[in-house]
Amino acid sequence: MEAKAAPEQTADDAAVAIEGGAAPPAVITAADTDIASEGEGGENGAGSPEIDTKSQPTSAESDDGDATSDENAKPPESAPNETVEEDPIPPAQKRQLELVYIHCAMNMAVSILNFSTRTELLKEVLAKNGTDPKDMYSTVAWYLSMWTGSTAFCEFFLNPTIGTLSDTYGRKPFMVLAPYAAIVLKAWVLAAPSITSLTIERIMCDGLRTLSGSTMGAAAVADLVPKSQLAKGFSGLWSRMGIALIGSPLLASQLNARQSYKMAMFFAVLTLVNDQILLEETLPLDSRKPFVGIATPFSLSKLFTGGRALRYAAITMALQNLLDSKILADPWVIFQLGTLKWSREYSQMFTAVVGFGLLAGSKLNTIGIDTLGLNRNTTACHLTTIVGNVLLGIFPSSFMQWLSCLLGYYGDQRTNGVKQVVANLAVQDGIARGEMSGLTANLRALMVIFGPVIFSASYTAGKSRGVPGAPFLTVAVICALAELAHQQTQAAVAAEKRD
Repeated sequence: MEAKAAPEQTADDAAVAIEGGAAPPAVITAADTDIASEGEGGENGAGSPEIDTKSQPTSAESDDGDATSDENAKPPESAPNETVEEDPIPPAQKRQLELVYIHCAMNMAVSILNFSTRTELLKEVLAKNGTDPKDMYSTVAWYLSMWTGSTAFCEFFLNPTIGTLSDTYGRKPFMVLAPYAAIVLKAWVLAAPSITSLTIERIMCDGLRTLSGSTMGAAAVADLVPKSQLAKGFSGLWSRMGIALIGSPLLASQLNARQSYKMAMFFAVLTLVNDQILLEETLPLDSRKPFVGIATPFSLSKLFTGGRALRYAAITMALQNLLDSKILADPWVIFQLGTLKWSREYSQMFTAVVGFGLLAGSKLNTIGIDTLGLNRNTTACHLTTIVGNVLLGIFPSSFMQWLSCLLGYYGDQRTNGVKQVVANLAVQDGIARGEMSGLTANLRALMVIFGPVIFSASYTAGKSRGVPGAPFLTVAVICALAELAHQQTQAAVAAEKRD
């Protein structure tokens, strides 16, 4: 992951903005016969609009790599780079899709506004409690690490059940949890800032930001768009979140800590109005599934015990999740503060530039998929990530930080294709979309629990040897392993098709 968090941002919050459920923003071509759309046996899965199968490829060897919707149909002849015809999205669903985008963007803004200012309030509370100024930074770091681990731990145990519940009761009941919690808990922090209020606010608001935002948002997008446009639907979600990432840190830089909390509450109220009054439930009643009970967090093993292709795709996703921004926040903060000596204002500008990368990256990803195809585009993203982090690790400097950021505009798109492949393979294995969203979010949470240990050890080892960029070299190694797993996924898909 090349994009870096601002030095003053909290270890748990920095770069959280780059996450979750996006899929490649491009028309899928016949060259991408390795799974590029959802559905099973001609079905669209929970909550998706009906597809006119006459206008779609129908064989297991078809452009979207789906299960055959007509067992007797023969594979259509198509040129290697022929573009699959897209199904139109009805106007009413387009409007709801935009409202889902608005929900996710404002949900992100609520979180970003308090990235740095939560740390300032924590320092104030610690100072009042008599913390020695010499120990202030290490004490703050301990709390941030504890908050990150606790949030990931909660997500790990709750995500599978929440995903399954959303397949039964719909997406909207869970989407509105985040703004309600933000209004109440941020008001508590303003009224009585303390270790207790800050801890509960941080863990609950950040956990619900992921659940109500990217997890439920991704499921809602899948409900609203035809499978042939799933990639573009997720791309729209990603780009709106990028707008929030650009504007929110710039706005927060003009506010003090308490003002930023009030502004976050204001955005939470706007989100609640959008969700309760304008947004309709995206999952139709006839597409809902009966609730089969509380899911064990270890149900994510479904991703590894299905077909060989799904197993390798899940391994690729797990390795990519180790490069999640939430995990890399600590080494980024230490690198920028200790090595680059950046000011807070400079790092806030950098964060806004990182946010712009979400918008630019979507365009680059579109070009990459149209030119290279889905799988080769993922490989190119992996290679770009490796190059950017190797350069930053060997030659640590502000120039390399910026170069790494620019390379990250494209390299950070590496997760999109893999998420789409995992989603489609999981659906073909009988896993409902909401459950699948919960399982993949749970896999990410598990990596967030263990990832900091890996990079902390990397930083400690590198520091003792005079290599401050060691964590970025570790990123390059993990990304190389992800590429190897990605190649195995392609081989497995090809073998399953031959069989």
